[in-house]
Amino acid sequence: MAAANKLKLKPVATEIIKLRAKKLRDLGRRLNQYWRQAFVGRKLEILWESHRQGHLYGLSHNYLNFEKAGHPSQVGKIEVITVS
Repeated sequence: MAAANKLKLKPVATEIIKLRAKKLRDLGRRLNQYWRQAFVGRKLEILWESHRQGHLYGLSHNYLNFEKAGHPSQVGKIEVITVS
């Protein structure tokens, strides 16, 4: 029998589960925002992956998402941009 199975734990109330989940989501959003801010002013290579309704959508090497107005002929091309 695993050691965890020997513990006599009480179930966690639904309200507590929801509160903890909200706190974790909020923390995740804040950390993501701080991480993205660290790239402002830096040059990154963006691979334009798709085009929809006059906009290009692409990713950097570290999976930052980018969007800009552009032509479908740019899909599949790499562009160096300065993050703003």
